[in-house]
Amino acid sequence: MKRHRRSRFVLRAALPGGVAALMAMVILFTVAEGLLAAAGVIPRALTEDPWVGFSGRAPLFVPTPDGRAWETAANKRDYFPVQSFPEEKSPDTVRVFCLGGSTTAGRPYGDDTSYCAWLRELLPAADPSRRWEVVNAGGISYASYRVARVMEELLAHAPDVFIIYTGHNEFLERRTYDPLRRAQDRWGWLTRLLDETRVYTIVARAVGTRPRRAGEPLPEEVAPILDRSVGPEAYVRDDAFAREVAAHFEANLRRMAAMARAAGAKVVFVTPASNVADCAPFKSEPDASLEDAGRRALAACRRAAEADPARYAECLSIDPRLPEALYGAGCARLEAGDLAEARRLLGAARDEDICPLRASTPLVEAVRRVALEEGAAVVDYVALLDRETGGLPGDGQFVDHVHPGIGGHGRLARALVRGLCEAGVLPAGDVDDAAYGAVAARVEARVDDADRARALRTLARVYAWAGKHEQSRDFAARAFALAPDDPENREQLALLTLSASQRAALDGRSREALELAGEAVRLSNRRSPPLLDWLSECHARSGEREAALAVAREALALPDLEAYGGLALALAERVRALSPPGAAP
Repeated sequence: MKRHRRSRFVLRAALPGGVAALMAMVILFTVAEGLLAAAGVIPRALTEDPWVGFSGRAPLFVPTPDGRAWETAANKRDYFPVQSFPEEKSPDTVRVFCLGGSTTAGRPYGDDTSYCAWLRELLPAADPSRRWEVVNAGGISYASYRVARVMEELLAHAPDVFIIYTGHNEFLERRTYDPLRRAQDRWGWLTRLLDETRVYTIVARAVGTRPRRAGEPLPEEVAPILDRSVGPEAYVRDDAFAREVAAHFEANLRRMAAMARAAGAKVVFVTPASNVADCAPFKSEPDASLEDAGRRALAACRRAAEADPARYAECLSIDPRLPEALYGAGCARLEAGDLAEARRLLGAARDEDICPLRASTPLVEAVRRVALEEGAAVVDYVALLDRETGGLPGDGQFVDHVHPGIGGHGRLARALVRGLCEAGVLPAGDVDDAAYGAVAARVEARVDDADRARALRTLARVYAWAGKHEQSRDFAARAFALAPDDPENREQLALLTLSASQRAALDGRSREALELAGEAVRLSNRRSPPLLDWLSECHARSGEREAALAVAREALALPDLEAYGGLALALAERVRALSPPGAAP
């Protein structure tokens, strides 16, 4: 008992000295931080991604020849809209950088109709007392870790506001994560806190500490632009990887919030919205753990559901996570008027998509959570569209799976004006309806039929990559109808029609294959040997020997057939095989 009282006495005696030591350490740390800041030391939280590395760094913006402005680097213009802004920023100017992926860049049109373009006209209407510079730094196919690298560069350009719309591209690039990272996650808050200090940055550099990373560094420029990368067949269900992606995504958002704070800039996050009601999953595959009996039952159920969508509910009793069944059952409930169940099923179909090209619920929730915890503003675009559509945004809001139409970009821009008011960047208020209508008329007038056709052609290419062949050909047909004299429109539709013919032939639909092959030949606007070869084969598959012979002989008579070598031999062999005995080949 005496020993216990003595211990308490010792503790009370030591406490004042401990507090003094602690205060001295705090003062010393604060002074060191200030000195290091004055020396230009940047916290490594702002310059390093502990999850992935990159093979190099090329600037997005470079000086103009006269040095008076910055402009988009030539080697970045395949990915970013061409932009420029002055080197010197006047005191009455508010510089706004818009960051993100293809939605920010303005797909499917371009910067002229993006929410950035709308903001350039809405912001002066909301506050004409200041000059507004809105710079579009959205990169095609850029995921959050690449967006963060762009933001690192922009810190040097006197930013006032960052608008960040990201989340749809997180699964586009192959990458690996350190398996030990999750074991260390319990201390993640402490690591993030230390990484934001300059003192820890200097200590870490001195002892050679580096972020733990696994796998090869990512290339300087994004590799999987949709028309060059592997298709949905390369994706498989990987729940562990999906959790890593979500954690990395959240870390990137927090890092960007920290960067904005360090620059004294405001940050506005946007929740990534997508087409839920009218976009089927890009890839569906059964649960790998199903036994043979379950697989057979599921296969039979899927065949039955193609004729009767109500049967998709039975498929879900076998495999509750099958994306195709979730979407089919959701559409059936929507048609039956059961909106609550339709919302649940269609949202789950997006979240369970094996090829996740739309931001899932965990990523949307991460944006909301980070904005709240980091004290950042958020424009909840997902909630806005849910209110407009009863929780079922579809083709009325999006031109494809994630990209809003021109009017959709306008609605987002108007919501961002309100968000900037809440963030204290703008005085309280909004743009009145008359001003908004005038801006809408000007933005819409920038797009003609040729622009719309180019946009549809881009969508056709994306959907072809994603294996959505019918939708792809529909986009190409609409592009051709708008601009039939554009050879690219004609060529794309001809190639997609030819592809549809080949798929029909593989499925044993000979008559449909023949009709599509003939349409492809007509669309091509020239008699090319490969097209005629396929048309001849389709006639042969349908038992039309004379027609097959006629087309094959026409192909053999073409003057450029010599360039095709083996094709000429194949055509000659077909003529011999189909010719009646004794007939001249």
